[in-house]
Amino acid sequence: MVNAQRAWAQGPAQLALRRVFILACAALLCLSAQAETLLQLNGNSYVEAKNFDAVKSGVFTAGIWVWPESVSSNMQSLVSLATTSKETSLTLGMVDGSFYYTDSLKVEPIVSQFTATPKTWHYVVLTLEEVHKGVYFDADATLPTHRQGKVYVDGTVVLEFDSRLPDLTMAVLTAGVEYKNKEKMSYFVGVMDELRIYNKALTAEEVQTLSFIKSGTVAEAQADGIVYYASFNDLMAGTDAHNQVLTMPDFVGSLETTIHHADLVTATVMPYDTIALASQSQAKVFQNTLYSPAGLHGPLEGTELTVTGVNFANTDFLKVLVDEEPAAFTYVDVNTLVVQMPPKAIFLSQTALDTTVHVCNGGVPPPPGNCGAFL
Repeated sequence: MVNAQRAWAQGPAQLALRRVFILACAALLCLSAQAETLLQLNGNSYVEAKNFDAVKSGVFTAGIWVWPESVSSNMQSLVSLATTSKETSLTLGMVDGSFYYTDSLKVEPIVSQFTATPKTWHYVVLTLEEVHKGVYFDADATLPTHRQGKVYVDGTVVLEFDSRLPDLTMAVLTAGVEYKNKEKMSYFVGVMDELRIYNKALTAEEVQTLSFIKSGTVAEAQADGIVYYASFNDLMAGTDAHNQVLTMPDFVGSLETTIHHADLVTATVMPYDTIALASQSQAKVFQNTLYSPAGLHGPLEGTELTVTGVNFANTDFLKVLVDEEPAAFTYVDVNTLVVQMPPKAIFLSQTALDTTVHVCNGGVPPPPGNCGAFL
């Protein structure tokens, strides 16, 4: 079993933006997020929900956070929707470190030029919307349903395509595997979390924003258009499900989800957990050797700022902004960052620091001051 707390402490850093920012707390620890339960898939593991009728229009979005174990030449399904007979499916997946889309009309998968780094977190989103090709009928006298698709990885479009979808009435939703001719194949190896299906094609801005919001209530999720939501937090971390099937309801509906042959692991902090800032303290200015004989401080260059708070996730998304400009920083732990202050910011007062320095996630930045609320 992968130690999740160890495994994703390997990137720069990202925070998570939530809908409600915490403005006050008696103690810093009370803001810490509960450990997130994640699903580790091992090459024969998968998630399945049958009779999923919410995407039969063919206009929807599927999103998921993934941590691939390695670069593999085998096709690995991330999210797939199969016909109720499990004969054909449409699939978002990975191969050779790249991302692909395929469906029953594609002779070969469409593969991105972009390649992802293994053992790091990525959020992957598929959107499908209507595209009009003119009014004509197929040989069986049915109106074709053309769709335009996009695949986003970490907020950037890596694939665009047109296609026609299979009949998704009472579809079979899977993660970590796909169905073809009623057979399961293309198993994913790695960790995943936050499987969501929306009943609309998200815009580019919504992809960047909603991927970093962990809906706290059913009403919040439904307001965003979520019709299926599996966060796996209802399951007990540490459970070895290799030889058993776990059952859980999805967050927003009555659809039953089964988890097959997987492990449940934890991460202390994930990119979508709420950040709050506690303090910022500026280091003493460096001494300049030209002035040291007299014991005087030299110019205020290279001043460091220590920022403390909660839920700094050590992934590739965390950003520190000083006066709305990115600043270099060193990740110390989930509660501490050391920021290299740019020259124009070194004379700021403590009050100015609190309003000028922000810790923000990789999504669309929220209004100034809300990147991480101060206690």
